[in-house]
Amino acid sequence: MGYQAWLTAYLAKLSGKEVRCPECGVGAVNWKLAGDPATRFGYAILWCSHCGKGSHLSRVKFPEGIEFVSMFDVDAVAAGVPEIQLVDED
Repeated sequence: MGYQAWLTAYLAKLSGKEVRCPECGVGAVNWKLAGDPATRFGYAILWCSHCGKGSHLSRVKFPEGIEFVSMFDVDAVAAGVPEIQLVDED
C-alpha cells in the first residue's frame, strides 16, 4: 500500500472516521499527533493495532479542535506509541 494510503487514513481520521489499516485491513489505525503549540504544525505517527505497520507524516497542520501533544515533550510524544514497522514510500 504505502505512504499515500496512510496519508488517506490520516485525512479520514481528521474528519472523525474510524479507519482500518491500509496494509492488513483488519486492525484499527491509531495515531499520535505531536506539534508546536504556537503554530499547530507538527507530525503524525500512525500505526495498525493488528499488524504493527505504520507511517510517519511530517509537516502537517492540525486544525482547531484536533488535540495533540507538544513535540517538545519527549515523554508525552513517546507515551503509548508502540514500536512499528514503517511502510515504504510509494
